[in-house]
Amino acid sequence: MSLRPKTWRVQIVLLMILVSGISLGIFIVVFWPTVRISNYKRFDAELTSAALKDGLPFVSLFHPQGPRPRQLEMTKVQLDGEAAAFSFRDLNDGRTYQSGNWPDLLDSGDLSRRIVDLYVAQGMEFPEAPRIGPDRLGREGSAWRPQPPPGAPPPIAAGPRLDRVVFDSVEVDDQRWRVLGFSDGVRVFVAVQSLAAVEEELADFSKALLMAVPVALVFVGLAAWVFAGRAIAPVKRLIHATSSITAQDLDIRLDALNEPEEFADLIKVYNAMLDRLEKSFEQAGRFSADAAHEQNTPLMILKGHLDELLQSAEPESLAQQQAATAFEESKRLQDIIAKLLTLSQADSGRLPFTPVQVDFSGLILEILQDVEVMAPELTIDHKVAPSLHVKGDYSLLRQCVFNLFSNAIKYNRPHGFIRVALSESGEFVRLEITNAGEIIPVDQADRLFDRFYRADPSRNPEIDGRGLGLSLAHEFARVHDGQLSLQRNDRDAIAFRLDIPVSS
Repeated sequence: MSLRPKTWRVQIVLLMILVSGISLGIFIVVFWPTVRISNYKRFDAELTSAALKDGLPFVSLFHPQGPRPRQLEMTKVQLDGEAAAFSFRDLNDGRTYQSGNWPDLLDSGDLSRRIVDLYVAQGMEFPEAPRIGPDRLGREGSAWRPQPPPGAPPPIAAGPRLDRVVFDSVEVDDQRWRVLGFSDGVRVFVAVQSLAAVEEELADFSKALLMAVPVALVFVGLAAWVFAGRAIAPVKRLIHATSSITAQDLDIRLDALNEPEEFADLIKVYNAMLDRLEKSFEQAGRFSADAAHEQNTPLMILKGHLDELLQSAEPESLAQQQAATAFEESKRLQDIIAKLLTLSQADSGRLPFTPVQVDFSGLILEILQDVEVMAPELTIDHKVAPSLHVKGDYSLLRQCVFNLFSNAIKYNRPHGFIRVALSESGEFVRLEITNAGEIIPVDQADRLFDRFYRADPSRNPEIDGRGLGLSLAHEFARVHDGQLSLQRNDRDAIAFRLDIPVSS
């Protein structure tokens, strides 16, 4: 069983959703790392700005002999409310200074060594130590190497230049931190800040992105459904026009003026096909009518001569018997020609049709009287609802019903029965004619309404028929917007059903 959708419109929608989904997936795979990198760069810039703003004044409070306690305490108070935390560590003597908001989870010593290792791993040269003002001899010196006189206040360091910093990320107890570091190989300045805000922002963005994808796919599907509907609208119009054209409407053509080029070509081909079909129907109709007319004239002459021969022959003579047989065959041939002419007129939509109000109940009762005379040996039961009217051609309806009764008489069992039921069923007047008879094989039952088709003659070899009665009845039902069908086919009986629309 194929899972492929049967409609082109659904196929287009599914294809568009699939292509859009793949495109969005590729975009997300490519775009997501860029978003993460961009957020981390922005965060690194903010951390660098915090280090320049708050970290350097903090570092400038320290000198080789240690900090000034009062200034250090003031710095701690000032930095307690900041998101970034700072530390300074001298790897030679192990002196470490931290801001008051330094996280308890982080070891500044480990981070300081990690920063130095990063310098080495990345092949970076350690910058010169930050320089301060002149020493007591007037010489420029290192911020970490001055020799101030005893009791003199320590010099104020200019602070490290953050032009050669390194960044790293660490995770402790499921918490991630961003680390900024600067070192001259001995002394290390570290700034840290939690990545929780960045991770939360990325998580929110990813959730929004994942929610937007289905919405986008639904929008793409709806848009594809609308556009596909507009694209196949000419095809639907062509289908509607094709299904509505009958033998009577073969002169209808579709307008391709305002259609897209691809569909305009299709419509032109369709109109050309209708041209050929209309011409073929006209030729077939003319041929049937002409043939019937040309054959009917000599048959009438032949019947006339046969009738004279029949009248002039001696009674009970061989010549009279032969003339009678020939006369009957000529009548039969004339009847076949008349029926063929009627069928050709029905095919070409030129069947004479004069719609009038027909008392269908009265018509059935009238024909039943003829049937009782034609087949007195059969048991005829009928249940005919009174005053049921239809709108149609009286002669065609009478011929249609008469053919059904004739078929029921021909293919009945000896001393069999015919049951007739006429009733109103919804929007139709329903006639059911049931007769005793032999079951018809399924392969033959499907062809009962074909022209010149007769069921197996072995069912009743004495029956003389031409296989046109049911075909004509079927055509007459069709021109009345009705339906003729085989309703029952078993060993007990055969039933045909005729539905004709009720007269409004």
